[in-house]
Amino acid sequence: MGWHPQETTLLLTAHGSQRSQASFHITQALADLIAPRFACVVTGFVEQEPFIAKAASGLGQAVSLPLFALRAEHVLDDLPSALDEAGFTGPRLPPIGLAPEVPGLIAAAIRQEISNLK
Repeated sequence: MGWHPQETTLLLTAHGSQRSQASFHITQALADLIAPRFACVVTGFVEQEPFIAKAASGLGQAVSLPLFALRAEHVLDDLPSALDEAGFTGPRLPPIGLAPEVPGLIAAAIRQEISNLK
């Protein structure tokens, strides 16, 4: 689209949970890590605040990246509904788990952990 990351907001969406803050903390840590590469990084969640519809409202030039392993219920139903409700018009990327690099990254992490056990 010709957008420059420094002029673009990245919306990271994740599951979240009312019972455990693990998803929230992991998503926020990732947002903090990549924030210097974007104008802004915003997080939104399916099951806790900030909910996706609220987080996605009024973002302007923004891209949505779902932090999900695959294209299933939340990505197929909840996420599009929330983005539509927010009036989000930016690109909607596939879930990060579908990126072609992911299987190799997982295999490398497993190999590293196994070698650390030896």
